[in-house]
Amino acid sequence: MIHSCKTLRPHHVSINIKGLFGEAEKIESRFYYIGCAYLDEQKLSAVSLYNLTREAVSAGTLKQFILELSGFFSFIINDSDVFVLASDKTRSKPLLYAFDENKKMHVSDSAIYLARKTNKQSLIPLSEQEFQQAGYVTGENTLIEDVYQVRAGHMLTSKCYGFEQVAYYKFIPMNGNKHVADEKLCMQLDDAMKAAINQLIDYAGGRQVVVPLSGGYDSRAIAVYLKQSGYPNVLTFTFGKKNSKEVLISKQVAEKLGFEWHLIEYDKKRWKVVQKSDEFEQYLSFISNYISVPNIQVYPALKALLHQKIIHRNALIVPGHTGDFVSGGHIPHQLINLKASTNIERIVDAIIAKHYKNKVKHENRDDLNIKLTDQLRRISEGQEDSLLAVSLFEAWEFYERQAKFIINSNRYYDFFKVDWWMPLWNENIIFFWQKVPLEYRLNSSLWKKFVEDKYNDISGDRLRYGNVNDHYSSPVKKIRSVFDYFTDENDLYALVPFYRWALRKIKYPHAKGSLFGYLAYKLVMKQKKQLVQKGQ
Repeated sequence: MIHSCKTLRPHHVSINIKGLFGEAEKIESRFYYIGCAYLDEQKLSAVSLYNLTREAVSAGTLKQFILELSGFFSFIINDSDVFVLASDKTRSKPLLYAFDENKKMHVSDSAIYLARKTNKQSLIPLSEQEFQQAGYVTGENTLIEDVYQVRAGHMLTSKCYGFEQVAYYKFIPMNGNKHVADEKLCMQLDDAMKAAINQLIDYAGGRQVVVPLSGGYDSRAIAVYLKQSGYPNVLTFTFGKKNSKEVLISKQVAEKLGFEWHLIEYDKKRWKVVQKSDEFEQYLSFISNYISVPNIQVYPALKALLHQKIIHRNALIVPGHTGDFVSGGHIPHQLINLKASTNIERIVDAIIAKHYKNKVKHENRDDLNIKLTDQLRRISEGQEDSLLAVSLFEAWEFYERQAKFIINSNRYYDFFKVDWWMPLWNENIIFFWQKVPLEYRLNSSLWKKFVEDKYNDISGDRLRYGNVNDHYSSPVKKIRSVFDYFTDENDLYALVPFYRWALRKIKYPHAKGSLFGYLAYKLVMKQKKQLVQKGQ
C-alpha cells in the first residue's frame, strides 16, 4: 500500500508511543525501539540497532538486514533523510499510523489515539464484517477508516512519492515432495530447538520462566527443552476443571519433568465474577485495539497467580505459540496437490470456510472475495509458478490469524505488564519448517513424533500422551462440539447468553452465539460508541 504525503521531513511526522506493548527506548526523537532484537545471537541495544539500520539504509540492504534480525520488537527511525517503521516477522509489538487532513503522518501503538488525533470517527463496513466473522481485520486496515497497521514481516518506508509498506519476510513453506530421512530432519529440528531455547535463556537472564502448560505438544516441547538445558527457575501452570484431560496430562508432564506446577480451577462462578469487573472491560478494549477480538482464556489464571505472588512481577512468560501451525497442523487437505496460481478462488473459499465462521450469515461476500484475492496475489508475487495452494493458504494464515489473533494473545501479559517470549517463533525453527517436505508436515506428523520421543527421553516417562483431542473418539468430539455450551472444559460459555448460543446452533442468520462472535459483537458496539465520544 502506498500513501501520498506532504513532506518527508521529521517535523511532519508525529510519534506518540503509549507503551501498551512495552516501554519504548528512545534516542532523542529520532529513534524508538520496543521489545528486543537479536543479530547473530547478540542482543542489540537501541544505539546498536539504530546505527546498524542506518548503515543498512546507506548500503541499500535494509530489507535483508531486518530479515536477519530475530526476537520480538518494532522500531521507528525518523531522521531528516530516513524514515522507517518496522515490525518483526510476527507483528508482536504492533505499530499503527494515520494521516490528518494536512497529510501529516501520526504514529502510535494506540488506534483510538490516532483516531482522535486525526479526527476519524467511522468504522470500515468490510473490516467490521471481518472482525465479527474471523476475529480480526486483515491486511493493513484496522476497524477505523484510514487508521492503518504495519503488518507482520513488513516495514513502512518513505519514498519520493510518499510512504510505502513492503514485505521483507514471507512465511511460505516449500511443502515439496523430496523425501528426506526423518532421522536427519529430527536432528536438524533438535538443533533449531536448542538454538531457540538458548536465546530464550539469554533473554531471561536468570529470571523466573513461566510456561503455561497445556495438554498439547507445543508447551510440552518448551518444558522439555528447558529441563534439558538445566535452567534453574521454571514454573508451570494450567487452568480449567481439575479433572479435565488437559489438566491431568499437564500435571503428569510437569511432575515427570520435576517442575513446580499450579492449577487455577475454572468454573462458571469464576467467569461471572470476571465478567462483572471493570478491569475485564478495560482488558477487552486493550487487547482488541480496533484490530482483534480478545483471547480471554488465560486472563483469570494469570490474574490469580500474580495476585498470589506465585508468578513474579519480573517473570518471563513463555507460551507455546505456535508449533502446531508452523509444523503443518493447519494444512487444508482439500488443497493438497493443487497449484496456487490456478486455484486462487478455491484458496479463498478454503480461507472463508476455515476462518470466517463466528457468524452464520456472510454479508458483502463479493467484497470479501476481492479483498482476499488481492491479498493472496500480493503474497504470491515473485514466487515460482510451482507454488502450492496449501503453501499460499498457510502464508495467508501466518499474516492474518497467527499474527493478529494467536500471537496477539500475548496482550494478556502486556496488560499485566509482564514480559514474554515465544521460542517456537525463533527464526531457526520457522526457517526449518519452511523447508520440510509436505509428507512430514501434514497433520504435524513429524512434530508430534519428535516431541513425544524427546519427552520420553528427557523425562524417563514411557507414556505417550498425544494431544488432548487425541483422547476423544470422533463421535465424542462431534457431540462435544454440538453441545459446547455445556462441555467446554474452561466454562468460557458462561460469558455468552444461552439464547444467543441456541440461535447460532439452529443457524439463525444473524446469530452471534459463538464465544468469539459474541465478544466481537459486544466490542464493535462499544468501540463505535467510544469512537464517536472521542471525536466530540
